[in-house]
Amino acid sequence: MKSIIYITFILSIVTANITITHPNKNSIWVIGAQETVKWELENNFTDLGEVDVLLATDDPRSEGITLALGVPLIAKETTIKVPNFMPSGSGYVLKLVDREEKPWPSENFSLSTTKAVEADSVSIDIEESTNKNAKSNSTQSDNIIPSNDEILNGDYDGRSIENDKQEKSNLNNRDAKNSSSALPKMNRIINSKQAFLIISTVVFICSTF
Repeated sequence: MKSIIYITFILSIVTANITITHPNKNSIWVIGAQETVKWELENNFTDLGEVDVLLATDDPRSEGITLALGVPLIAKETTIKVPNFMPSGSGYVLKLVDREEKPWPSENFSLSTTKAVEADSVSIDIEESTNKNAKSNSTQSDNIIPSNDEILNGDYDGRSIENDKQEKSNLNNRDAKNSSSALPKMNRIINSKQAFLIISTVVFICSTF
């Protein structure tokens, strides 16, 4: 009995506890792409043997698909390819199986046909796009030439059609007033010329006698 307890104690010391850090619950792997598996070791040994890398579902009956064989534990990471035939979805688990055939599972993660985009990147892109559009709209508004439809709708230069009509009427009245005030002056000029001609004629007649 003591021998069994001693052997179990020795095995627990030699065997390292493995914690898979990637993939994790936030990971979305792309089907058919190269992905990196990373893990941490609780016990610091120089020779921890090798592990096999399996991809399975969170179903306890799922044996999984082997992605890599004989990966040194001391490496703490390896690159694998996600099989093209895997369906997209959530509830996938990566397993590292040690030399004693003990599986060390990861957190549940997802598979997708497209690469996931970080939320921060999306917000930055949206903000930059919004700023560019606002700047573009501002530049365009400065260079707008009103169309006939805008003029007819009363949107030209922020004035209504009624205001335009009133201004036009005022302009016509001003022109008419200027024209009427010029008539007496023209009449005076014409009368002066007529008087001059009459006087010149009289002088000419008198000079002939």
